[in-house]
Amino acid sequence: MANRTSCQKNKKGPSGFDAMKIHKVLLIIIILAGVFFRCAEFFSEKSLWFDEAKTALKIEGNTCEQLINGKTITKKQPYPAGFLIITKWFSMLGGNNELSLRLFPFVCGILALFLFYRVAHELFGPAPALLALSFFALSPNLIYYSSELKPYSSDILFTVIFLHVFYNIIHKELSRQKIILFGVVGGLAFWVSYPVVFVAAGMGLSTLVLSLRQRDMIRSRKIVAIGLLWAAHFCLFYFLYIRYFTRADGLVHYWRVAYMPLNIFSFEFMRWFMGSFALFFKINLKFPVSLSALTMIMGSVALYKEQRKNFFLLGAPILLVLFASGLKIYPFQGRVILFLVPIFMLVIVHGVYKFIEGIKAAKYIRVLLIIFFLYYPVLHTLRQWREPYGKSEIKPVMRYLSDHRQPGDKVYLYYSTQAAFRYYAEHMGLMEGDYIIGIDSREDPGQYKKDLEQLRGGERVWVVFSDVFYERDGINEGEYFLDILNRLGRQLDAYTVHIPAYSPPAYLKETFSAGLYLYDLSAGTSTK
Repeated sequence: MANRTSCQKNKKGPSGFDAMKIHKVLLIIIILAGVFFRCAEFFSEKSLWFDEAKTALKIEGNTCEQLINGKTITKKQPYPAGFLIITKWFSMLGGNNELSLRLFPFVCGILALFLFYRVAHELFGPAPALLALSFFALSPNLIYYSSELKPYSSDILFTVIFLHVFYNIIHKELSRQKIILFGVVGGLAFWVSYPVVFVAAGMGLSTLVLSLRQRDMIRSRKIVAIGLLWAAHFCLFYFLYIRYFTRADGLVHYWRVAYMPLNIFSFEFMRWFMGSFALFFKINLKFPVSLSALTMIMGSVALYKEQRKNFFLLGAPILLVLFASGLKIYPFQGRVILFLVPIFMLVIVHGVYKFIEGIKAAKYIRVLLIIFFLYYPVLHTLRQWREPYGKSEIKPVMRYLSDHRQPGDKVYLYYSTQAAFRYYAEHMGLMEGDYIIGIDSREDPGQYKKDLEQLRGGERVWVVFSDVFYERDGINEGEYFLDILNRLGRQLDAYTVHIPAYSPPAYLKETFSAGLYLYDLSAGTSTK
């Protein structure tokens, strides 16, 4: 490749040696920075929030045999069986605590960091690889999800692994040992990561088509052999597990705005397409939308002109996910497409590098441009490091409850609080009969009044909130509940925990994370 060839020529002589030395020093610094921020996030002792707590309870309450059986796993949170089993193994070894439960995503995040550099180096050469690694190492979303009890970090790792595998398939000779290795590793990946199916299928089809067009029948047969091994694994996994989730209507409704309109010539499609990609750049890359779009286009054009094989290798999974989105098979939005971040980063960084390389200016101007492009991820990462993002910090709330609760006190849980509360309750001396779980009635809020009115007569009633539901039109269930309670009785005490202002989704004005309120409801007024 052109970049690597020129770089190899420059390695000769003292100046070349200095360049190699500087490159190694920068590589070590970037890797250490990436590891440091991931460790800081991992050891920040964040509370498990709603989704994490549900997963923790599921892992704790089921055997490995039950976890691999799709019938025992709820449709609302159908995480891969392999992810659940590996996490259970870690929790059995290290104890049932946050660190053990989050250890597998953390390990995946660290491994992805090292492997991503190798992939970027293979595709574009040493200098662009350093820039790509900087984006990857300092991405606040990748740092955060490397310490959350969800499979997104492992999704990213397997995307990077498949990039490395297919680079070898395209550009290197395939021995029998490699075919078996790639087939087995790829097949096992399906048990740990759902979206890796799109990565494998997209890259596999594009690679096979390229080989057939070049009439390289030997390589084509080898690709088909690897694909058959993967297909066998996927069919087994589908039969044992995935088929029980194909009718998860609740998930389809939840992600309804994330499905691509199939009429690509309609105004609705254009609005969805631009909005979805803008949201992806803003949330998952923490990069200005206009700058992301521009560098993405520049990188795509440069790849198509100079490295057409790599262009199709990187582009095929994105197109396949978009197509699946149009068929309402897989949503194209938010954290569920985090696995595409390495691909987008590689294309964008290629565009950034080509832009900087094309500027005829002094070296310090180019350095300033690199600093400018890295400013946004560094800014968000430093903020996140100073104030680690916790979606629901319920632990301090429960400690306060444990310290101030008196015999005979009632405890009422807002419905979204129950998973995290149940996980931590036994560690704080709270048994299952010590609290009441409220109803979930988002479609009929009037039922909340009836539910809370059952607490009348209690002189000391604690009401616990976390993971409060916010409607996008401004309704805040936490405020709604407190309004009812203030009509029913008198507030005696309150303890709340807030999250950093930059953390909530854009449509949330509040930074409320978790709260605890003590009420005297012995002589309340009517809520009518």
